[in-house]
Amino acid sequence: MSSAEYIGAQQNISALSRIYRRSAEYIGAQQNISALSRIYRRSAEYIGGNNRITKSGGNKMKIRVASAADYAAIAKVHVDSWRETYREIVPQSYLDQLSYDEKVALWQKILASGAKVFVAENDQGQIVGFANGGKERTGDYSLYQGEVYAVYLLQSYQNKGIGKELLQRVTANLKKQKLNGVLIWVLADNPSVGFYQAIGGEKVDEEEINIGGKKLIEAAYGLMDDSSKS
Repeated sequence: MSSAEYIGAQQNISALSRIYRRSAEYIGAQQNISALSRIYRRSAEYIGGNNRITKSGGNKMKIRVASAADYAAIAKVHVDSWRETYREIVPQSYLDQLSYDEKVALWQKILASGAKVFVAENDQGQIVGFANGGKERTGDYSLYQGEVYAVYLLQSYQNKGIGKELLQRVTANLKKQKLNGVLIWVLADNPSVGFYQAIGGEKVDEEEINIGGKKLIEAAYGLMDDSSKS
């Protein structure tokens, strides 16, 4: 499964302010960001240690906790996955101006803060996806204490179960922190919306946002512990 969520720009700051609050890059600093789809899963999914091996199209995929040295690889996936996933959804001019250098600085700061980020690594040792989460940040949704801030995958690795593995690791970590109930923010035009609905996600809110001059609908899906068993 794939997903993704919020990237900021030097324009539309006031219109995008609520996007920034919810995005993965909010950790340690309210900076440009994007945050997308996430799910909640029981902590049993975490069993297996910090390095979990899964298979993708016959190839082994390693899911592990990111180290501080992974910031550049994560930044590349961040930018590239947005350009791939949101082509024809987000204005191309907005995608074109996304900066690798900006994201490198951002993820270097996030990882240095000690925030836990999970990465997917292919059998060549290349990071092809990542996800992270934490406490729900707005305080507006009392039933949902946790939030998965971001899930990003390169397009060629989407729809192969890797996103699901990343989500399981993040949500299991939230469970360990006693953050029960997870909120998922996803662009309504994102094809992964159907996945969240299928696993029991309940739509709890939506709002209109502006990315690169285009109005889009962002929907919030909530998952309680019982709905994450699938």
